[in-house]
Amino acid sequence: MTSVHCETVKVLNQSYKVKPIDKSGLFLFHIDILNYYKDITTLKAILDETETSRAERYHFEKDKNRFIICRSILKIILAQYTEQDILDIKLKKDTNQKPYLVSNNSINFNLSHSEDSAIIAISNSNVGVDLEYKNNEFDVLEITNHSYSEAETKHVLNSKNQIDAFYKYWTRKEAIAKFSGQGINDNLSQIPSIDGRHITNLNSLNKFKSLKVLSFALNKSYIASVAFCNKKKDDDVLTIFSLPSSLKELLNPNNKTDYQ
Repeated sequence: MTSVHCETVKVLNQSYKVKPIDKSGLFLFHIDILNYYKDITTLKAILDETETSRAERYHFEKDKNRFIICRSILKIILAQYTEQDILDIKLKKDTNQKPYLVSNNSINFNLSHSEDSAIIAISNSNVGVDLEYKNNEFDVLEITNHSYSEAETKHVLNSKNQIDAFYKYWTRKEAIAKFSGQGINDNLSQIPSIDGRHITNLNSLNKFKSLKVLSFALNKSYIASVAFCNKKKDDDVLTIFSLPSSLKELLNPNNKTDYQ
């Protein structure tokens, strides 16, 4: 049995720091993807042969560029976080297709992107994150009828803002699925997402005694949730570190006086 606690929190936005200090051991970084389109050539050079081949398989240029930006920046942050050379950052996938850092498997990370934004989560324990752009014309019934429990569907339909409620629950389910390493599957309706504490016997979560799932509005257009193990403190505010708009600043963070 696993205890799952879901709640909504506020966010505190701060400028990017290398290895920030947080007792929860959870660090979240926001990428404004549009800032880095001008640096595609430089960022692509960071990718290895397998990653480059994957990028080239995308049919649409926007999807290819988004992968290049998100993957390379993930490697930059991991390099700075671990104090390794960027070329030594090698990412592979485990049996569940979840990426891990070859040189240091004690560092857990996850990435989610939607439209023009992305979030990277780094933790000292298992972590899953999901970010979704709010489509205000989305038909919530189309998904809730087969992906949400009866109680969750009722909560969404009775909410003052059905779109916000729908995406809050959806990002929680996605974050938990990514936390477990199993991904989205036919058990989506069984993944708990309503505010409060739940006990579940899902096979994908059996090896975890408890996890916390925190939801937040990144801004007026995006909703996100992060699932992680936290034994140290309660959270009512999450800190989000916004990456600089300049790649030069990101690659040379020590040039800024407010960086650690």
